[in-house]
Amino acid sequence: MPDDAPRIGVAIGTVGSQPRWWLESAIRLEAAGYRAVWAWDQLVGRGDKTVPVVEQWTILAAAAGATSRLGVGTFVTNVVLREPALLAKMAATLQNASGGRLTLSLG
Repeated sequence: MPDDAPRIGVAIGTVGSQPRWWLESAIRLEAAGYRAVWAWDQLVGRGDKTVPVVEQWTILAAAAGATSRLGVGTFVTNVVLREPALLAKMAATLQNASGGRLTLSLG
């Protein structure tokens, strides 16, 4: 992909999604030339524990492994849900494993 190509990414919702659909969407977006995908950080869907929710860090790791150029990012990681040292280690591991493709946003 040329360096002057538009740097467009997509935030793929995790609430009401299934892991296979999310991952296939990321793969299709890379093939279409998009630069990055971001995953929401939710644990419960719409206040209803029966609504499926894809876990942010697991799906980003899967997407990084299933793609070769696509950036992966957190759309926004909720810092109160994870112990800070664990979150830092998760981010460092994914950044290393993905060859530097992680964009981390915290809130």
